[in-house]
Amino acid sequence: MAHHVPPLGFGRDEAAYRRTVDFVVDHPARFCVFACGMPRGDLHGTALCVGSALEFLTEAQQRAPAMMQRAGLEWLHRPYREPRRLGGGAWCSRRPSSPCCCRNGPGCASGGRVPRARPEATTPAGLTPAASVQCSPQGRMPMRETRCDVVVAGCGVAGLSAAVAAAEAGARVVVLERAPQAERGGQSRYTEAYLRMKSEAEVTDDFETHLAENSSGLLDPDIIAESARPVEGRAAYAAAISMAEPGFIATFADQAGPTIAWLKGFGLRFDFLPTQFLTKSQPRLLPVGGGLALVEGLAARAAGLGVEIRYETTAERLEQDAEGRVTGLLARHRTEGRLTLRGRVVLACGGFEGNAEMLTRYLGPRAAFLRPICKGGHFNRGEGIRMALDIGAATAGDFGSYHAEPIDPRSGVPEPSVFVFPYGVLVNKDGRRFTDEAPGTVDAHYESVTRRIFEQRDGIAYVVLDARHQRVPNVRLAIRTDRPPIVAASPEALAAQLGLPPAALAETLRGYNAACRPGAWKPLELDGLATAGLDPPKSNWALPVDEPPFHAYPIMSANVFTFGGLKVDSDARVLDGDGRPIAGLYAAGEIIGTYYRTYTGATSVLKGLVFGRLGGAHAARRDNAA
Repeated sequence: MAHHVPPLGFGRDEAAYRRTVDFVVDHPARFCVFACGMPRGDLHGTALCVGSALEFLTEAQQRAPAMMQRAGLEWLHRPYREPRRLGGGAWCSRRPSSPCCCRNGPGCASGGRVPRARPEATTPAGLTPAASVQCSPQGRMPMRETRCDVVVAGCGVAGLSAAVAAAEAGARVVVLERAPQAERGGQSRYTEAYLRMKSEAEVTDDFETHLAENSSGLLDPDIIAESARPVEGRAAYAAAISMAEPGFIATFADQAGPTIAWLKGFGLRFDFLPTQFLTKSQPRLLPVGGGLALVEGLAARAAGLGVEIRYETTAERLEQDAEGRVTGLLARHRTEGRLTLRGRVVLACGGFEGNAEMLTRYLGPRAAFLRPICKGGHFNRGEGIRMALDIGAATAGDFGSYHAEPIDPRSGVPEPSVFVFPYGVLVNKDGRRFTDEAPGTVDAHYESVTRRIFEQRDGIAYVVLDARHQRVPNVRLAIRTDRPPIVAASPEALAAQLGLPPAALAETLRGYNAACRPGAWKPLELDGLATAGLDPPKSNWALPVDEPPFHAYPIMSANVFTFGGLKVDSDARVLDGDGRPIAGLYAAGEIIGTYYRTYTGATSVLKGLVFGRLGGAHAARRDNAA
């Protein structure tokens, strides 16, 4: 009785490919291998792409090596010698009884005649046929492969910093970017790129303290003490705790200034420019031109150093040798299919804010009420985290949380933030207040307020303002949405336009206004002008909301980036579950898990720049070669 197997002519059908691998692993005795690596068995008359065959056999061998060996199943890929292509980039339709197709002679099981090319297997645009599907003498299995020193997954500021640093050290570098060239840079190209620095050479005074206070969950104090010791001297239970280590934080602070100097060396400029925070506790340095200037400046420097950027190409899986060293990765081009890149790997492909399944898994079902802060966030789907965890990487950062920012859900522009709520009242869909709108300076407290908005029904709230807010100096800096406010002459009319219960909103404003007390109103500094006898209270800028016209903006929480990610050391090397570096693997940017509870503002872009530079330089070292 013939044993039927899933079709092997799977092409780009991932599900079919996975089913086939599963079948081989479960039933290895039903297969054997010809000299060219083709499986024997009932193929249902389908064709097997020779490139996919090697991926198929390699994965099966990795997953069940002992079973494969007992079944006599092996793959025979070796370096090419004078590779020859299949005519027209054809698929090999070799059946057990058919002659060979590549004319390599008696030593090749596929030598014979060239079959008719399948339409979907024609040569990809921009490649010669020899570059698409090749067959070697002696029947070795073909694979589209690129060898370099460093492969960088991600083309934001973290990935580009890694690429430039590696190339400056003499490495051959390839960068993979999921987006088309016109959209390269992920979220980096859309951000204003605030940097928590008091000068171009120094971080802010609270930099290390704030990071340390939010560097872990609630840990045993003995473990916290162990984390301050050198790794080799720690107790085993503290080798890879999910936290941002003191050494990591110290390196971050120490290398910020040198990184800014490095960027200035190829033309980027920085200054203390106006921000959207009308009240602030810490200074913020900005690149002139924002994140887009960083992306374009780094990309230009990379091009000048010979770095190759492959667009519309997504990293999928890490490759390791027998010793566990990362030797490259498998990737997928949008139209040209899969390819292998050999070299040390820097993962700089962000968090998982663009992956609905991972968001629901880690943040919970209410993640449906979040959206990325900009369109670039949709490219961040967590593949880098997943592939590193698959080979035993340690984690850090709070996987159940994210950086929250208040935005106007009506707007489609990047970062349509609304930071004017300290000068009004926030109400939910029931027309009720639910939080202190002004516990302190807006730069230090907007995230906690936004999290309270996220907790409301449907993840929506409304800031209600009266005419007084228009007298706040530079108030437009705090309103980045491109949509106009909803305006009405009375609270009841405003409620009707917002779809809120008119009586409830009017009652809420009456109660709030009655709790306001006289005092000096200082809109650009903490003034302590608070309500009395109101729950929840309002701690600053508590003027009555009673002067028409009344304005309102809807607000939801944006997911700027997710907190959970990989644990790295001070050289950006990814650590394993025992706290040891995984040879050949680095990480930079948002993929590095760092934050718990609340975000240390204006450090994310800086983290990408600093650890991208450090990781790229370390990966380029010749003593790291496989």
